[in-house]
Amino acid sequence: LNFEGVKKPAFIKFAGEYIYVIDLVTSIVFVYRRDGATFKLVNRIGSQGVEQGQLNHPSSVAIDPKGLIWVSDEQNSRIEVFTYDVMFGRKTNYFMNIDEYETNVYLKNPKSLFWVPERSTMAVIDSGTASLLSFDSDGNFTGEIKISIRKGEAFMPQSIYVDSMNHLYVADNVSHKILKFDDQGNSRGSIGSESQFPVNRSTQPPTLVRPLSQGFGLTTTNLFYGDDSRMSRSEEHTSELQSQF
Repeated sequence: LNFEGVKKPAFIKFAGEYIYVIDLVTSIVFVYRRDGATFKLVNRIGSQGVEQGQLNHPSSVAIDPKGLIWVSDEQNSRIEVFTYDVMFGRKTNYFMNIDEYETNVYLKNPKSLFWVPERSTMAVIDSGTASLLSFDSDGNFTGEIKISIRKGEAFMPQSIYVDSMNHLYVADNVSHKILKFDDQGNSRGSIGSESQFPVNRSTQPPTLVRPLSQGFGLTTTNLFYGDDSRMSRSEEHTSELQSQF
């Protein structure tokens, strides 16, 4: 896909007729509208910097029912909320950073956002504290989302998805798995283990044409590469994978 202006895409969000693409080089959220077989650039949100309305390594975009655009501003450790072309400040009941109105509660490298319509909640992964937080539609902090991670177990959440039954899916950068939890935060399994596809096969797999950049041999089976289940920096694949649970 040819998106005008984007140099290093890091995130894509489809919302109605609009497509939001985060560019890491410029720290801009580019907005496009489908125009036949192409995508027309219609807006730019944010710019590189630390001031209000600026972004520093944005990593996720979510749209709430009001049409407000939430952007996780990772290296500025804040969430910023925009209309289509204007940013809100706290004076209009939207927020720059949680610590401006919640004592001793801070964001540190927020990464992934997901609007949960059944709960009217914005779920947020705060990667710096390895925690899952929730906000209401006015940007008010409503608490931490508790999940059953064993005490002392390494956990580095990268991306979040919630289905219509309130099952929670989290991409974990430590275990290289997609973890599933019920609406009470209890574990309901995971996918992505290295043994997901067996190494030994009794039949000869079909021949696949692989990219020239992959200068090493790959074992294949049923049109999967043998290493497909070994995830590395799994981030934005939860919505596609959740139907497999």
